[in-house]
Amino acid sequence: MSYPVYSLEDEIAAFFEKTSVTRQTCDNRAKDLVGGAIVPIKIQGFCSYSVYAGPNSEYVVQFRFKSLELKTETTILAKQLYGTLVPEVSFVGQLGDDDIAGKEPLYIYLANRVRGVTHLEFNLAHDRPDNSQENFAWRKTLMGDMARYTILLLPQQIIQIVPTVVVSLRSRGSPLNWSTSPTATA
Repeated sequence: MSYPVYSLEDEIAAFFEKTSVTRQTCDNRAKDLVGGAIVPIKIQGFCSYSVYAGPNSEYVVQFRFKSLELKTETTILAKQLYGTLVPEVSFVGQLGDDDIAGKEPLYIYLANRVRGVTHLEFNLAHDRPDNSQENFAWRKTLMGDMARYTILLLPQQIIQIVPTVVVSLRSRGSPLNWSTSPTATA
């Protein structure tokens, strides 16, 4: 099976076609926020432009379409559960106007960089499509390991935040069939 070749510059250009903000404006804002060299992350998402920044590239600055804003309460919950495995994420403002037809403004988020291998880098290194049986088995193992970690090492934190997680999921339309009580069963 053949896949199209990924081009970082093409992905970045495609992103900026959908906003009135320029790449240079974003790079300048990132530099103003934390200094250092501005280096685009090698794999960009379809709804954001993300760069490493700071004197030691210790930050990620993300410029994201306003319509696809990042819910910072979700990152706060993840941080409570997984500690240093999750970055501190903060909303720092907006670039661009709301009233330009066909062009979206961008929300700006700042996060400390958590070093590691991305999901895509992992897939590319193992030369398997994302939907392969082998990848499915790896994901299943990873999710099981994360669930065991969460339950065994963080039981008190889990019990304390379950009501908050349930409310957050329900507000997004999740059809939860269980109580907010941490002792209730599905």
